[in-house]
Amino acid sequence: MAEHNPFEAILPGLAKRIDELILMRNFLAHYSGYSRRAYCNHMGKAHGYARVPEPGAFLIRRVHNPSTYRWHAYLILLLAVSEAMRLRVA
Repeated sequence: MAEHNPFEAILPGLAKRIDELILMRNFLAHYSGYSRRAYCNHMGKAHGYARVPEPGAFLIRRVHNPSTYRWHAYLILLLAVSEAMRLRVA
């Protein structure tokens, strides 16, 4: 039943950012050729990088304002999505 599916609360744009974070996690966790290619292909297409930065360098860049790191923006996204999922099935 769709009304009891918490994943319905994840909008497509948010899902893409979560998928991006998972690609970084897989690359950092496995350091396989496959995970590196998946990460590099995504970053080239999604962000237009000719030379793709390492995940750590990408995550410590500041976004939105000088006091917010990109990793913090991902954390805020995950918290907001998890709350929306909780409310959907509550």
